[in-house]
Amino acid sequence: KALMERVGFSTVAMYQKPGPIWYPNSLIDCFNQHKAIQSLLIKIPRFMLMLFFTPVVLWGCLFNLSDNLTIQVKKQR
Repeated sequence: KALMERVGFSTVAMYQKPGPIWYPNSLIDCFNQHKAIQSLLIKIPRFMLMLFFTPVVLWGCLFNLSDNLTIQVKKQR
C-alpha cells in the first residue's frame, strides 16, 4: 500500500485470496531431498492433495491470510 501511494496511486481495495491449486506442487517440492516420499506424493491425484489442503484454505479465508495479495489502485490526479 505504501509503495503504491509513494508512486502516485491511491488504494481502492486490498485483499488476500488463497490459491490452493499450487499447494500440492509446493508440498511435492518440499521433499526434493527425499525422493521416496516425493515419488509417493506424485502418484496421488492432484484433486486429492487439494482436498488435503482444504482446512488450510479455509483458515486463510477466515483470517484473511494467504499467498496471493491483490491490490486495486487508481492513479491520483
